[in-house]
Amino acid sequence: MDTWVGVIAGTNHGHLTCELEVEGGRVVGRLTVVEQTGLTYSASVEGTLIENHLKATLSDFKPGVDGLPTAGGLQGSLSPNGCEVEGDWQTNAGTHGTFRMCRAQPPALAAEAAPATPTTAAPAPQPVAFVTKTISLPSCRLEVQGLAGLLHVAQQGTTVLRPSFTITHRGRTLIKSGIEAFTSDRSLPHVIYDMSITFNEATEGRGYRAVVINLKKHEPNSLFVFGTDGTWVEGKCAEVKAYLQDYQTRIGYLYRQHGLWINSILFLGMLAVLPSVPTIRQRLLFVGLMGASLVGLVSLHRLVMPSSKVYLIDPPPALWRKGQEAIVGTVVATVGAGILAFLSYLFTGGLSDALKWLGIQALLQSVWILFRPLAACR
Repeated sequence: MDTWVGVIAGTNHGHLTCELEVEGGRVVGRLTVVEQTGLTYSASVEGTLIENHLKATLSDFKPGVDGLPTAGGLQGSLSPNGCEVEGDWQTNAGTHGTFRMCRAQPPALAAEAAPATPTTAAPAPQPVAFVTKTISLPSCRLEVQGLAGLLHVAQQGTTVLRPSFTITHRGRTLIKSGIEAFTSDRSLPHVIYDMSITFNEATEGRGYRAVVINLKKHEPNSLFVFGTDGTWVEGKCAEVKAYLQDYQTRIGYLYRQHGLWINSILFLGMLAVLPSVPTIRQRLLFVGLMGASLVGLVSLHRLVMPSSKVYLIDPPPALWRKGQEAIVGTVVATVGAGILAFLSYLFTGGLSDALKWLGIQALLQSVWILFRPLAACR
């Protein structure tokens, strides 16, 4: 199995990594594409390599979501030294273009495809080594100035003149080119939660370096860096991560790192109270209500404490931005402890079944009244 890396161009732009195995002129493997928008997908490759000509079909695209193709193909020519392949690609979604990929390992594919050469021939040149790295980024809160600083850090060391922005908001996807078009568009929401920022030299025909920053609402933020210099790739990852660490809220970071301990403590408290509940039926009801409350607290946390926020217009006061997550975290923890205490009293306080059910209804109504405005102001 040989590893190949390269770029695609045409209706779509991005970088590709391909694992190929050749045996008797038959080629099988899988390729992964990371587009400049941050979209990542993969497909199975199956075809032939005859007289340095590669022809293959693409199938089994993953993830299987709307908008992605379900089939395609590629064809290209292998260089005489067996280190590069260039050609064309197309899919049944109407996308098409060209690709170029280079071997990331010592030649093995050439031994299967290239004709034997005299022993006196000059040694084949070594292929260019491509390096890719993906890391997780801290949660962050950015204003326009902070965003401009992030762009400056990401752009350093590349030849890209205008980064591209892909914004997802309420099911719509918007693509902007350049910081001016991004910040001056009044149709964009005042606060952005889901956004990809891409610096791709291949798009402008300037090289092979790429930096993709993915800022998400519910999933962890991430960074993808691609280049031919491993030192530069490692350094760029460290620079971007260090920059965003200055824009994360300490309380939010601690809550995301250790927030599960809150639910664990509440769960242990439930186990401690459980033996005091008199009947099996009431114990099952107690565990069910407490479990539903814990799930609700996790959902509330995801709703009101997103991984990233980019303020384009009228950011809130700095004191509120820094204290908001502390307030939300305290409310979530207090509500959880209050639910445990209230349910414990209901099921161990010797109350009648009618009063217990009234208490449960009051609890559900109170939680809904509390959670609804918190969710609305996210």
